[in-house]
Amino acid sequence: AGVHLGYGFSGSVHDRTINNDIGTSGWLGGVFGGFNMQNGQFVYGGEADVNYSGIDGSNVGEHARARLDGSLRARAGVAINDDVLVYGTAGVAAERLRVTDTLVPGRDTNMMLGYTVGVGTDVKLTEDVFARGEYRYSDYGSKTFDIGGIDRRIDSSNHRVTLGLGIKF
Repeated sequence: AGVHLGYGFSGSVHDRTINNDIGTSGWLGGVFGGFNMQNGQFVYGGEADVNYSGIDGSNVGEHARARLDGSLRARAGVAINDDVLVYGTAGVAAERLRVTDTLVPGRDTNMMLGYTVGVGTDVKLTEDVFARGEYRYSDYGSKTFDIGGIDRRIDSSNHRVTLGLGIKF
């Protein structure tokens, strides 16, 4: 279990209906928890995280804002030695996205559901404490938003890097 801070970048919220791309970025922080099992140098397990973020962006009167997101993922990796684990991770990701349009006044919020993939490393600091660095790409899929009485098909995705501190139980 642990906490992490990071930055979401090169995000895209694409409104297919009016062909508008909104670039998104911002800080995030959250908690993670999971389990690992080890067979020789091979380590595998599962993990979940929940985050609060300031990831947002605007373009041509349209504003997108994600505040809550999370994932449920599998992890598999190799213990390089007793102190360093290098892993890959993949699973289901969700975010709560709000889109506002000031030109056609209106806004809507939806829970987006998609996938996430990434890589990372855990480094042992003490017997029970570890540091983490992770990169992930998340594609939250596509949903219809009702903005100003008009159905808009919206896609959302982002990249993120996080640094964390965890404790083993």
